[in-house]
Amino acid sequence: QLESSAVFVYDGYPGGVGIVKRAFGRIRELLETTLNQVKYCGCEDGCPACIYSPKCGSGNYPLDKKGAVYLIQRLLEADLKEEEEKPVIKAENSGEVLVYDIETKYSAEDVGGWNNSHRMGVSVAVVYSMNTGEYVAYREEKINELTERLASARMILGFNNIGFDNKVLSGYGMPAFRGTFVFDMLADVRSLTGQRFSLEKLATATLNTGKSADGLMALQWYKEGRFDLIEEYCTKDVEVTKDLFMFGVNNGFIHAPVKDGSLIRIPVKWKEILASYL
Repeated sequence: QLESSAVFVYDGYPGGVGIVKRAFGRIRELLETTLNQVKYCGCEDGCPACIYSPKCGSGNYPLDKKGAVYLIQRLLEADLKEEEEKPVIKAENSGEVLVYDIETKYSAEDVGGWNNSHRMGVSVAVVYSMNTGEYVAYREEKINELTERLASARMILGFNNIGFDNKVLSGYGMPAFRGTFVFDMLADVRSLTGQRFSLEKLATATLNTGKSADGLMALQWYKEGRFDLIEEYCTKDVEVTKDLFMFGVNNGFIHAPVKDGSLIRIPVKWKEILASYL
């Protein structure tokens, strides 16, 4: 999770001989040498002598020699500055099992795409504790309390939380989930079915209930300063996520809709997962 584009430098010797470590201190020299090697190679589109290694299992296709030259030239023109490392958030394990959801300040379009979700910012986050049965809302000014609580939990679960929520949180520092089991219901269902279902569709099919609004409304409420409405909506999302999970725990399956309007039963092993952490 570098949260930006990057150039990877590999040590080609088994076990490493320190080449990569030295490369960071001589990056300009390395780029200039690479530029000359690529630019003046006799090939047209790229070859093992200039822009790719035959050791690479992917084959590095398609090849783009002109693109490589352009990129290296831009890197040499850039004013390179060393960035400060973001803090790693650590916390003592609380033993909690938490369900959480996050609403953002900005849309994917606002920040230049879903790959920039770490720039979306948190407007409101809501956490439900299976240990106490309490919902707690957090606004951006209390983001450290949120990340510390998540990082100290025994298990945290959500819907697309690995694919989205955690990436949004990474913009505030990387939570160290080393002692925390992170469970993503969407990822689990997708691994079982090969399909990506929305929370709305799964909840409607399984619980005959759905979300109270959508993410676009939450973005509009943020612009209007209606944090009360965002909190209400986010709390409902967490409640639906929790109820869907508990249905799977208690019944061993959830329902999902298919194109013809019928429902399919998806077997899940969430009871065993929860029993391991609660």
